[in-house]
Amino acid sequence: MIRIGILTFYYKNYNYGGILQAYALEHFLNSCFHDVKAEQICYDRTRVPLSLFDRTIRFLCRGDIKRKIAKQPAKRALSHSNYSAIDKFASDTIIHTERVYDGISYRDMGAEYDVLICGSDQVWNPIAVRDAYFFKKINKKKISYAASIAAGDLKLPERIKYKKALSSFSAISVREESARKQLVELIDKKIATVLDPVLLLTKDDWNAVAADRIISKPYMFTYFLGNVGANAKNGAERSTEKKIVSIEGLAFGSENEEILSGVGPDEFLSLIKYADEIWTDSFHALVFSVIFERPFRVFSREGEVADMSERITDILKMLELKPENQESYRNAKKILEEKREESIVFLKNAIY
Repeated sequence: MIRIGILTFYYKNYNYGGILQAYALEHFLNSCFHDVKAEQICYDRTRVPLSLFDRTIRFLCRGDIKRKIAKQPAKRALSHSNYSAIDKFASDTIIHTERVYDGISYRDMGAEYDVLICGSDQVWNPIAVRDAYFFKKINKKKISYAASIAAGDLKLPERIKYKKALSSFSAISVREESARKQLVELIDKKIATVLDPVLLLTKDDWNAVAADRIISKPYMFTYFLGNVGANAKNGAERSTEKKIVSIEGLAFGSENEEILSGVGPDEFLSLIKYADEIWTDSFHALVFSVIFERPFRVFSREGEVADMSERITDILKMLELKPENQESYRNAKKILEEKREESIVFLKNAIY
């Protein structure tokens, strides 16, 4: 039995996309490979002492880091009323470690697993990267799956750090083509671009996870992590007489709106699955709209920088998907099946 530990933004992550991509990779590995035992690693990234090298990089890149942080749009957050539902889903549905590792004890992971996988999500974002996400000083097989840098060009000190850290990985894959282009310039290794983990699972797989229908009448589901822009608000008022449904903390701001609380990831999936239409600025809300074949409109996040919205553009381009054309879903399904197979082959070759 091959023991696999997965390290991503899982522990205390109150973001539906983050939790569901963590579930997807763990579930896929355990379901599709008969001789694998995989689990998510609980890692508290807030309890991390920075090394002298990292402090030096932060100092040398301090101006650029401040600019990147300043450019990031103000994000809205789910209200705490949803946290317990997310915690319950994670506890009941996702296989994970009982132990919570930190910035020092993460090195003990080497004794627990035969293979370590880093990803998906923005685990290699220079603003918040940690040694644990490179499995530094751990001598085991290391793989990245759909890791994301989610930043502009890496600066010289960051390039030095990444080149050294990734030299010990046996297989590397990233989520965005822009990340692949940067990393191939640093290291003499083949780097693959693969699907986000939620796309490894099929519509039938996600139907089994989604909760029963919550709203009986026709509705439009809105899910905006950034501020809702005037285009979205005005468009909604002009284009629909349906009830607007949103989640507490992420209200759309319409008079004809039902705001739900205590929403877990399974209810989040249900709200997309049964919606007559989805309006969003979220990558994962878009992806689940595609999976469930629901009509959607995607908006640029208010104040978003180009590289942060790139993954939405990339997925639409890759699938040749036109939201206004339902016929394009048929072709998108064929493309998705091909890309899924490529991603599965990467994982199989990397693990074995």
